Amino acid sequence: MAVANKSTQTSANTKTANTSDAAINEQIDQLREDIAGISKLLAKRGSEDVIRFQDRTKANLQAVAEKATDVLGEANKEVGRAEARMMLEIRKKPLAAVGIAAGVGLLIGLMSRK
Repeated sequence: MAVANKSTQTSANTKTANTSDAAINEQIDQLREDIAGISKLLAKRGSEDVIRFQDRTKANLQAVAEKATDVLGEANKEVGRAEARMMLEIRKKPLAAVGIAAGVGLLIGLMSRK
C-alpha cells in the first residue's frame, strides 16, 4: 500500500508540475504580449512627441524669420537715413569731407604697413 501511495503522490506531483509549467508558460506569453503592446504604445507616443516638437520648431523658426526680416528692414531704413544725412553734410561742407576722407585713407594706409 505504501508503494501505491508513493506512485499516486508522484503522479500528482507530476500533474501539479505540468500544470505549474503550463501556467508559467501562459503568464510568460501574456507578459510578452503586454511588453509588445507597451512597446507599440511607446513608439506611437514617441512619434507623436516628435511631431509636436517639429511643429513647435517650425512655428518658432517662422517667428524668428519674420522678426529677422523686420529687423533687416529697419536696419536698411536706418542705413538709408544715415546715407542721406552724410550726403547732406558733404554737400554743405565739401572741403571738410574731402579732408576727412584723405585723413581716413592716410590712417588706413599707415595701419596696413605695420
